[in-house]
Amino acid sequence: MRLFVDQNEEITSVISKIKRIKEKKITLVVPTGAVLFSSVINLKLLKDQAKKLGKEISILTQDKEGINLASICGFPVYHESISQPQKEKKTFSRKKKTIKIPKGVIIGGFSILFLLILLIYLFFPQVELTIDLPAIETEGEFEIELTSDLRKPVLSYPSYKIPIKIYEKIAEEKKEFKSSGEKDIGNKAKGTIIIYNKTGEAQPLIKDTQFLSKEGLIFKSTHFVLVPPATVSPLGDVIPAQVEVQVEALKPGEQYNIPPTRFTIPGLPGREEVIFGISKANMEGGSSKKVKIVTQEDLINAENDLKALLSQKLKEELEEEARKKQELFLEELLEEEILTHLASKQAEEEAENFEYFLKLKLKNIRFSKRDLEKVIADFISNSLAQDRERVFKEKEEKEFKIVETNFKEGKAKLISRLKYFTGKKIDKASLRKKLVSLTKEEAEELLDKEFTSYELKFFPSFLKRFPLAEPSIKIKVNYKL
Repeated sequence: MRLFVDQNEEITSVISKIKRIKEKKITLVVPTGAVLFSSVINLKLLKDQAKKLGKEISILTQDKEGINLASICGFPVYHESISQPQKEKKTFSRKKKTIKIPKGVIIGGFSILFLLILLIYLFFPQVELTIDLPAIETEGEFEIELTSDLRKPVLSYPSYKIPIKIYEKIAEEKKEFKSSGEKDIGNKAKGTIIIYNKTGEAQPLIKDTQFLSKEGLIFKSTHFVLVPPATVSPLGDVIPAQVEVQVEALKPGEQYNIPPTRFTIPGLPGREEVIFGISKANMEGGSSKKVKIVTQEDLINAENDLKALLSQKLKEELEEEARKKQELFLEELLEEEILTHLASKQAEEEAENFEYFLKLKLKNIRFSKRDLEKVIADFISNSLAQDRERVFKEKEEKEFKIVETNFKEGKAKLISRLKYFTGKKIDKASLRKKLVSLTKEEAEELLDKEFTSYELKFFPSFLKRFPLAEPSIKIKVNYKL
């Protein structure tokens, strides 16, 4: 059975075709300059596969170098004229011509093969060394001065300076709110009280003097009165002085329409028994009519509501802007200013609803995340011992405490608290030099002195020696928390 090999066909493709052929004896027809003859390794692989598959492989070619390599590898070789297969089956003469290869060529070929195998053994293998090391959590604190006077950060361990920019945004909003207050605008009850004075002194009572009924209701005088002192009868009895005064209820409401009763004067404590009032007729005219009014609390709540709404909107805009510019956004570095606030109703005005308008400005101090990273890197670098290095950057935690802010001067000061991780520093280049050409046992003896946990992987696995080429030694450090 003849199998035609293409000039650019790889060894893997040739072996795949051989596996699909049922015949035991196969002649490979190989053109001059074929990829198959580019390396003696290809022919050795072919030889090994033929042996495993139980195939007897011979080679037909006119390629002189291919003839030599095939002979070295032990293939029967023929060199007749080669043509590509046609639709019609062509046959070759059964007469085999054996090529005699000079003994010197054979010896030279084996020498080259031995040298090639030796070089592959020394340089081709690769070793992967994985070292497990513990990572230690560390905390640090440093001060950062933020100023608009700089163009680049000042790295001066343990205090630092970072340039800042001040941004501002303005937003406005008008919204309708419901009034929560109530006011009784009905009529106030009115009537007459007779004031009695049993003391020996006259008692002046100003307008709006309060009179408290036994029912706990308060009435106020509508004018000034002077109550004369009491007199003494020829029989020695005290005769109280009397004066009438017009009063009206403190508040509107039907509950003030009360019958005749006794009144005390809260403004004269302790004298309730000697100066008091009595009404001889009903208090009349009190009525209720409750309406909604705007309270001072309503106005304060409306302003706070709009302020919170606008503040959140401006914060989100500033934060998104900071994200695009790779700047750090901190809410502690914000300043709010109300530019305009206006209500359609004032406190105590009658209204079911009212409108409130607010215009707010938000200022924000920001600085570059890249500048901050430079500062952090410098701080950690100066804080580390010589045999340690920074690891797990993605797990670091940063916390900022603002200790000073001055938007007018464009300055601020903060304390940065940093939680970071460090691990033992490994000089990979130096370690590679030590491992070059060592056996597995020699390498383990060396590594056991420095590390408690590591793993060695050899490629191919049957080679248990480190290669001569340093780049073929891969070192990976695996830090663990």
